[in-house]
Amino acid sequence: SRKAWDIQFQTSSAAFTKEAEGQLGALRDDLVVAGGTMVEIHGHTDAVGNPDANMALSEQRAFAVKRWLEAHAPASFPEGRVKVVAHGQKEPIAPNDTAEGRAKNRRVVIVLGTSDAI
Repeated sequence: SRKAWDIQFQTSSAAFTKEAEGQLGALRDDLVVAGGTMVEIHGHTDAVGNPDANMALSEQRAFAVKRWLEAHAPASFPEGRVKVVAHGQKEPIAPNDTAEGRAKNRRVVIVLGTSDAI
């Protein structure tokens, strides 16, 4: 299954916004309940800046979520349970011509189970 979490990031950064903390806690709680299910964290950016830099930033954002989960529930996230996938600016969900749209594109998507088709 796939779910987009409203885990927002500051512009040009892998730092979470203040609002992200509640979403991260809810994500952790749901993934703890899912037990040993494999987890993929797909990182995305808005289209501001260099596409290569955005690809790296999307990976940094996905790793930030992975590290947060591992720090806040280490027993539930052993090595190998979480995989990180970077998409950069290639898959926007909103127009990049408004601040609101760009904020929506700075996100992560969580995928449970295997996803070889992605």
